[in-house]
Amino acid sequence: MFYPLVMQIETALKSYALEIIACMANSDSFVDIYNCLLDNYKMFSTTGKVFADHKERKQAEDKFKVELKRRLELRDRINKVQTDAFGRENKIAEHYLSKGANLPIWAIFELLSLGEFGRFVSCLNLHCRKAISEKIGISQSDDTDAKMPQILIFTTRDLRNAIAHNDVTFDTRFRTGKIGKQLCSAISNATGVPNVTFSTITDYLVLIVYQLMLLHLSEDSMPHLITSFVESTERLRKKIPISIYNQIIHTDNNAKIKALRERVCDKEKYGG
Repeated sequence: MFYPLVMQIETALKSYALEIIACMANSDSFVDIYNCLLDNYKMFSTTGKVFADHKERKQAEDKFKVELKRRLELRDRINKVQTDAFGRENKIAEHYLSKGANLPIWAIFELLSLGEFGRFVSCLNLHCRKAISEKIGISQSDDTDAKMPQILIFTTRDLRNAIAHNDVTFDTRFRTGKIGKQLCSAISNATGVPNVTFSTITDYLVLIVYQLMLLHLSEDSMPHLITSFVESTERLRKKIPISIYNQIIHTDNNAKIKALRERVCDKEKYGG
């Protein structure tokens, strides 16, 4: 149900980011992009800053080292991704690397997993992340620190990986970490769906629809997606005790589905 749409979302997010990155760097070279855009660590530099005490300075210095290390690890990972692709005889990697040329950023994006892509975006500087956020169509009042793109990517990554590996998804055990209020609030504001917490699979349906709306993807299929989800939950309800069902599909499911349907059907609100 979700997998084809998640793949569409992944492709669209990479395309939007690629357009912004190539334009802002005025280059498709990873080296150029690394030097001028993948420098978010500079925000955490302690140079010229005044601290209340030694402990506060130490904390700031440690944070700077963490962010710089993330940047260096990203560079190493990008190099390994290219090496692995060449070893697998990937045609794009072979085309460039066998000639002694570097892979352009679009080719690197083709090779990156969704999680790796999320780490890439998280290392971009604030100006670039903000441009990507605006390009995607995220309400800027919901994204004052320009972290929503990476949060969306990582949250979607968990669902994608679970589906791809045929893992259990109905009880959201695939979630790898706590999802903050920023994403929950942004989704509720855009969809009108209350109490988004990602504690049930219903909220991941809302996440998918939210991104489809932002990216203007599969708009005609959204009502069908919601109907398919409702039918699946009904089949589940008939097969297990209601007490167990309510632990999986919470009692606010119907209210969320109703709000989502109202939002999807009111195409005027999102430019349909």
